[in-house]
Amino acid sequence: MLENHRHNLFSDGNDQYTNAIIKNFDVETINYGQLIKEREEGRVVGKTRTIIFGKVDDIDTSYVERYIFSVID
Repeated sequence: MLENHRHNLFSDGNDQYTNAIIKNFDVETINYGQLIKEREEGRVVGKTRTIIFGKVDDIDTSYVERYIFSVID
């Protein structure tokens, strides 16, 4: 892998993802962050972004969520 090339991974706050990434990937090649959405009455009212390892400029899961909804629709 190129020295400056790292894969970006994002997830919700489920720590099982963190454990699976550590177990299955070289964390030196991964930028990983979590996006935890705060909800009130079913609506998103806030977001907390946390960098778990690597360098992440922006953490967003909307592209994946949009894709998932387009597949199930």
